[in-house]
Amino acid sequence: MGEAVKPRNAFIEAEGSKELKQSNQRLRDLRSEKQRFEELAVRMANWRSFKMHGVENGVPVGTGGIKEIVSKIDSSIARDGVIPSLVVIDYAKVCVVRKLQFANKDLDKNMRYELTSFADQCTQLIGAKYGCAVFVMHQLKGQCNSKPPSYVPHHSEAGECSAMGEQFDYCFAYGVRSQENNCMWFNASKTRDSEGLRGPMIVRMEGAFSRIVEATDVI
Repeated sequence: MGEAVKPRNAFIEAEGSKELKQSNQRLRDLRSEKQRFEELAVRMANWRSFKMHGVENGVPVGTGGIKEIVSKIDSSIARDGVIPSLVVIDYAKVCVVRKLQFANKDLDKNMRYELTSFADQCTQLIGAKYGCAVFVMHQLKGQCNSKPPSYVPHHSEAGECSAMGEQFDYCFAYGVRSQENNCMWFNASKTRDSEGLRGPMIVRMEGAFSRIVEATDVI
């Protein structure tokens, strides 16, 4: 009697291909919604987000600049004992504008000084106090929005104050996103403590949460 032959189908036969193996591995790596929620809960356990606009308990919020942010952090530490390892401020101009407006100070006369000293204030009042890094978001000049996607941006084009990046250790700038393929330039235009970093690279914005990935398929 001949040896029985195990039935095979197209899927099993093709399973040896590199592409299919990679695809199958990605499917095996997928996590359920419950697993993803549980992972996020762990990651977000020490995440704190502070409202810096509107009114709280009848008091205007977001009008005290960096010192108000420090006050919020101090209150959070006193409440639950979590000391920050990273503080993200989004974003510098609106923080400065609200501070100056609430103090009835002239924006044209004071904006540049406040933005130029913004990094130093973050270093002295936040970074040195809590021993943490500080990321500050800002916007480029309005003219940069009219540039083509091929234009490589630079931190010296910061809105309202081209010298804003002077006291930052690192500055990163995103270019205009292409409507055709969601790609844009990412330029680490200042890297004070790191030598040999790559030059500007093309990245792509993906998904509903605007995840940024390197666009290795674009030359």
